[in-house]
Amino acid sequence: MLDFESFREILKKKILHYMPPEHKNDSVDEIRVKKINITYEGIVIGCPDNDYLGASIYFDQAYQVYQRYGDVDRALRKLADEWLFAIKKKPNYDTCMGLYDYHTIKDNLICSVINTARNQDLLMDVPHREFHDLSVVYQIVEIPIADDVGNALITNAMIKHWGMDEEMLFEQAFMNTQKKYPTVIMAISDALGIPTLPEDDVFPLYVFSNQLGTFGASCILFKDKFREFAEQIDSDLYILPSSTHELIIASAKQFDKHDLFPIVREVNKEAVDIKDWLSDNIYCYTRCTDQITLIISDEGMEDM
Repeated sequence: MLDFESFREILKKKILHYMPPEHKNDSVDEIRVKKINITYEGIVIGCPDNDYLGASIYFDQAYQVYQRYGDVDRALRKLADEWLFAIKKKPNYDTCMGLYDYHTIKDNLICSVINTARNQDLLMDVPHREFHDLSVVYQIVEIPIADDVGNALITNAMIKHWGMDEEMLFEQAFMNTQKKYPTVIMAISDALGIPTLPEDDVFPLYVFSNQLGTFGASCILFKDKFREFAEQIDSDLYILPSSTHELIIASAKQFDKHDLFPIVREVNKEAVDIKDWLSDNIYCYTRCTDQITLIISDEGMEDM
């Protein structure tokens, strides 16, 4: 079995041998791609005449394929097949260039939230604003890609091209998020599609997300929704960061914050994909102050 570095070098040198004739002369370049919560290293294979956009093969994922097959030839053949499939689903050139036309995409701009400390490198390249231990960033959603849809993170280069600043971007994305993708609140049993259990009535939990079902944790920005729900259940609220896509809400009357920290951390560790992880802290909406407060372990609270 080859070690990681040896396989990495073979992948770079030989992957084109496993491509069909029309891709034998494609370029192979090393890349480092910053994603939410993680940075990938790999190669991008692209056509020299730019008739299509390149697709990437990340080293870590490729090595896992090799470990599964235990054979270099089979692994490279599998990776080449996956690359060809990815190319067919990539947005075409016109679609990608359309992302730089603000009037084309402005109605599809939304807010999302990510962990600030975990994404320091990424945040250097994207417009953002801080909210407690999180940062608000901006996404273009529902981009047509083949028979599917995708999303794209707004970069500093994009808003510079548009002649915008972060405040203008926030205003548009905040309005879109509220109007086009409003907050959805449901019992956790309904969200999971499971029967309601007796203990659910005693210790009810709720899911806050959006109609899109993607980047729904941004509803933490809409304090009015927490105010209304707190009045509805007559309780302050603990806000648990389930993932970047949703929040779990618990009544402060029925749960103790000391019991919630280990639950949040255990679920984040065992059940949340690293790319979707948001925070190990919890938050509290307090009715008397009308504030959402960050609770950092058992050591203190930070207001905003």
